[in-house]
Amino acid sequence: MISNLLYTIRMSTIFSPADQPIIRRAVDQFIKTTLPNKPIFIISQAELLELLSPEAEHCIGQVLRIDPYKHGFKGARVDTVEPPSTLTITPPQMFTTNGETKYTRPQALLPHVYDAYLSLTGAAQNDIGRPILIEAAYRSPAYQIMTFLRYLVVYDFDIEKTAKRVALPGYSEHGSVTNPAFDFQTIDGSPSDDNPQDFALTPEYRWLTANAKQYGFRLSYPQDNPDGIMFEPWHWRYIVAND
Repeated sequence: MISNLLYTIRMSTIFSPADQPIIRRAVDQFIKTTLPNKPIFIISQAELLELLSPEAEHCIGQVLRIDPYKHGFKGARVDTVEPPSTLTITPPQMFTTNGETKYTRPQALLPHVYDAYLSLTGAAQNDIGRPILIEAAYRSPAYQIMTFLRYLVVYDFDIEKTAKRVALPGYSEHGSVTNPAFDFQTIDGSPSDDNPQDFALTPEYRWLTANAKQYGFRLSYPQDNPDGIMFEPWHWRYIVAND
């Protein structure tokens, strides 16, 4: 009991009370940041550090020292690189949620990966009359750091909960350029932040489970997966290049 209590205390003090407002300010600033001529999610490490205060850089160093295997993660490390110059920037895609028309963010993908996606969504359109949209795909290592910090704030600095929702830098499938993960989305805006597992109830998910493999994609985190990640029916990885 005492050892478990000490473990919990150690987990809760990775970020001190003094660190927490620094992280909140850095996340707020990053959310408002735009980059000239490219999407924010392919920000480089150097570009990120230019945005941050020395105190925020210190907090990032703390993130990079976290061992995910001490927080329930059991997956593999992912080879990550700085964003290459050969990425294709994809157009935004229209969807509707609560009667409001919105657009997904442009994505950045290697040309052959984008071609594989176009084949997949084209087939879905033919089969079920609905395309499959991209909510997120490749993310640079620097962007993954800020994604982790954003969810850390959402979960009130609970490392355990955050690590179940978003991978630490170097362990996210979104960080691979050649075999990136795709977070898919429906034209109705599913999954939502409030009920992400609802994506499993959609025609798109049923189509993906039956057909995605033909186009080089596989579901990364099914129910009761061995990686210690919650069920993510929207999260599929392009894998053909490693076959």
